[in-house]
Amino acid sequence: MDAPADLTRVNSYFTAQRQFRRPLGDRPALSAPNQPDPRWLISDLVTFGSPLTHAEFLIAIDHSDLEARKAARELPQSPPYRESVDPNVLHRAEATKVMPIANPAQSTRLMSYPVVNRANTWMLHHAAPFVRWTNVFDPAILVFFGDVIGGPLAPVCGPAIVDIDLRELRSGRQSWTFTHTKYWALGEPTRIAACREAVNLLDREI
Repeated sequence: MDAPADLTRVNSYFTAQRQFRRPLGDRPALSAPNQPDPRWLISDLVTFGSPLTHAEFLIAIDHSDLEARKAARELPQSPPYRESVDPNVLHRAEATKVMPIANPAQSTRLMSYPVVNRANTWMLHHAAPFVRWTNVFDPAILVFFGDVIGGPLAPVCGPAIVDIDLRELRSGRQSWTFTHTKYWALGEPTRIAACREAVNLLDREI
């Protein structure tokens, strides 16, 4: 998914992601003290007015530097960054007969790795938050109208992010106040409905 994805492709990705994530959440919690919880319990990441839309100059030198930081797993993206694997890991991945192996096999890229000294146990790398990522933003004009801090994230952090443009939901009507601090304000039903839908407390399929 290197090009901007349409909603159908994103929903297909979310379906596959959900089928993988739920068994991770259903694993039993360890009762031993000082042991990490093996369950993955988070279904959604929601950002409102995220400044990551300006990541190329806020936390990187330029676009190339931003991409390098994602490749180094300093920053997350959605779908998670997949990297080339060394021949030994590739051999172990092929042996599982369930891992996605490319053709030719040497071009395989994974976002997981085998856990040392634990047979048939693999772990997602730390920059692979396996969640649906929804980003809500309110386009600005003239700095003070709308939210100049936030913006779309799919072009910056990955095409599986669902960007919700509040101006589009208002049929093109511009906000005429500064809205970065007003995503939960009760004065605009359209904005509140979009935020509630994005939060998805019931972990519904979308």
